[in-house]
Amino acid sequence: KQIEALEPLSMRDVVRQYYPASLDAFFDVVVSINGRILEEQRIDYIDVNPGDYVAFCAIPHGGGRGKNILRTVAILALVIAAPYLGAGLVTGSFGAYSATIAAGGFAGTLIGTGIMVVGGLIINALLPPQLPDTEGFEYGGFSNSQTYGWEPSENLYKENVALPVLYGTHRITPPCIGRYVSTSGDKQYLNLLYAVAGHEIDEITDIEINDTPVEYFSDVEISKRYGEVSQTAIPYFHDTYSDVAIGAELTTNWTTRQTIGNSVNAIGIGILLPQGLFYANDSGGLSAQTVSIDIEYRKVGYLSWTNYGTQVITEASNSAIRRYYLIENLESGQYEVRVKLTSALPTGSRYRNLTYWEYMQEIVSDEFTYPGVALLGIKILATDQLSGPTPKVTCLVTRNYVQVWTGSQYEDKPATNPAWVCYDMLHNSDYGGSVPYSWIIYENFSEWADFCSENNYTCNIYFDVIANLRKVLDIVSQLGRGSVIQIGSKFSCIYDGADFPVQRFMFTMGNIIKDSFEETWLSTDERANVIEVSYYDAELNYTKQTITIEQEDFENQTEIRTNQIDLVGCSDRDMAIRHGKFLMNCNRYLT
Repeated sequence: KQIEALEPLSMRDVVRQYYPASLDAFFDVVVSINGRILEEQRIDYIDVNPGDYVAFCAIPHGGGRGKNILRTVAILALVIAAPYLGAGLVTGSFGAYSATIAAGGFAGTLIGTGIMVVGGLIINALLPPQLPDTEGFEYGGFSNSQTYGWEPSENLYKENVALPVLYGTHRITPPCIGRYVSTSGDKQYLNLLYAVAGHEIDEITDIEINDTPVEYFSDVEISKRYGEVSQTAIPYFHDTYSDVAIGAELTTNWTTRQTIGNSVNAIGIGILLPQGLFYANDSGGLSAQTVSIDIEYRKVGYLSWTNYGTQVITEASNSAIRRYYLIENLESGQYEVRVKLTSALPTGSRYRNLTYWEYMQEIVSDEFTYPGVALLGIKILATDQLSGPTPKVTCLVTRNYVQVWTGSQYEDKPATNPAWVCYDMLHNSDYGGSVPYSWIIYENFSEWADFCSENNYTCNIYFDVIANLRKVLDIVSQLGRGSVIQIGSKFSCIYDGADFPVQRFMFTMGNIIKDSFEETWLSTDERANVIEVSYYDAELNYTKQTITIEQEDFENQTEIRTNQIDLVGCSDRDMAIRHGKFLMNCNRYLT
């Protein structure tokens, strides 16, 4: 809104006029002028002079006066450029408010963006942000991520997981969204379905099973879907399969089980003879033996059973024997299934006929294509080369572009540029902040993108955990030496460019209370002289690597003070080194 200052303002008047709530209701207010926090009793005795920088925040009662509470409630940055007449603009920054009073004969002149940048610098100096912890996601590292970390991790397989988001290229450990065992004769196949990304991608290559290229395995079938809306279903995942372990030895008495699901359309019965099926005859050979099995089923709540038929297995083999029987075309519902031997089996040391109901398979019939989700399907034969627990599957995945509104249409922009990544995270309605493009200042992001391109700042990152939007913006923006900021209802960005405006203050007798001036310099003795930067090297299969950056005169230091940073999204050694040197210089020279 437009505001006018027709006479000098006291600090109390400034707070009352520009903070949109009563000062004595539900919270206290802490005020800073020119970077110095004022004691509460001094607020009534301070006047705001031309050129002063003022910031104040409200604290909810009961929340304490901690810096974190201050920052989360509200921020107001004021620049007073004239004592008597001016025009102003009130804007917000992530729930906070900002005001500018521009003066002189330029009635209605708005300083806007530049003032918000300065205000943001003031607030960050006074109240540095402490980002909230999100389960599985910590600033600078993914504690529960299957892709990042020192130790190999298996593919996540559980309900209610986030669909991953990829920018650039990365070796990933995608979450598994479907798995079941299928039987063909005596052969068992493990069928696995992975959600590579919750959006369209460009390529899936270099698939590895237990860190071994998939080409080294026999009888492996690979299916890929890149996330198109019109994509077809993975061949062996048209339906949804759920395996239920049974492991019951069969006798002439019924063994009964009930499906867990209540919308089952088909049921698979897996039978196992682990010792084979034979009779050791007098000539030293194996004679064929026969096992007959009865299978019946009924819908839960019904009285009568439906006979699936008597299944006969005849073999002369000392290897494990498997059979699979499929009950199809069922009315959707919950079912009971029972299995038994038709007749007792012969006994004796020469006979091998132990028979188990190994598992039951619940099948929900549908054409699951997962539109808009990039998929990887693997069907692999269980052999001595691959047995035991579910294997870990990784792959190299690429996304080349994101869609950016340029003013008249959407255009493809590099998905490896930190600026455009931040834009997409703000704007995307599927996995991002759903911010309308009219609220994002495209020109500023375009300048930042050019800055990143000129300096070869890139981003190759895979988000496979749920995270706070502010957090992921900060993680990506640090790769481009910038930050995403909010100016009222608009979103913009700042970056550490050579020509970008910097924060400056002028202190004279005209704006300093007598005997109040003090200079305090941060101690350099306690600052880190070694910085360890972790990154994910593309040349080394995107494994986590660490480089060490030492202060220039490190050999003369008597104490080693180390700081560590996990540069998620960085896949280039040179960029990691430059970032470490940048942090070291900031740590050494910024006071």
